[in-house]
Amino acid sequence: MRRRTGPTVSLFSFQDIVTSVMGILLFVALLLALKLFQCSVQAAQTASVDIEALQREIAELERDIEAQEAHINRLAQAQLDVQTIDAEQMERLAQRVENLERRAEELLEQVADLRQEYQETAQATARFAEAAEQELKDLDAQLRELNGLVARFSNGDLTVFNVAGFETHVRYVLDMGQQVWIVTRLDSAGNAAENFSFTGSPGERMRRAVEWIRTLPRRSYVFLLIRPSMQNYGWDLNEKLREIGLPHGFEPIGESLEVTFAPPVEP
Repeated sequence: MRRRTGPTVSLFSFQDIVTSVMGILLFVALLLALKLFQCSVQAAQTASVDIEALQREIAELERDIEAQEAHINRLAQAQLDVQTIDAEQMERLAQRVENLERRAEELLEQVADLRQEYQETAQATARFAEAAEQELKDLDAQLRELNGLVARFSNGDLTVFNVAGFETHVRYVLDMGQQVWIVTRLDSAGNAAENFSFTGSPGERMRRAVEWIRTLPRRSYVFLLIRPSMQNYGWDLNEKLREIGLPHGFEPIGESLEVTFAPPVEP
């Protein structure tokens, strides 16, 4: 058998390298094919979305075109209507416009009259407010004068009151003292028939007195004897009597003045 004496060459490593390179190239080709497939799918989806948007926009444009065409048709019809109006219709339209203008002038005159009336009312209100303020000042002056009269009443004297008038009514005299309020009912002759009192604080007496006068029949007459310490409550109670509508009167008296009642003296 002949033996080789020269060097030997092995191609195994080269074939390995070629096989590896071919595998890598195939793998890269697969990756590129997958990437191209994904890109084509995304492009198809994007194109589908764009096509839908374009279709919606085209539909909107078509609706706008239809609306514009309808408007043009209405204008054309209106132009035809104007062209077909005869002289009589034009005269009626002119008469109607004239009537509207005349009505507008009347409304403007009414507005001017209302403004004038408003100004006159405002001036009258201002005059009334001034008169009311002056009247309040006069009433305040009268009240001060009345308080002065109350202050000038002598204390400690005995006074006999003759309550005349309202004989057909049930007559009551309310003596508003500093410590107690005494209610005296008079008989038909003017003598004291019976009495009762309101005690407690002035506010409590005021509350009970208001409740009492609210229970009185309409044919009742209440006469207030207002002492200086109770003058504010006296004016308030007098106002309550006026609001309720009962006949009433009042007289300011001294703080310590003793009061008795007697029938009125015949003239």
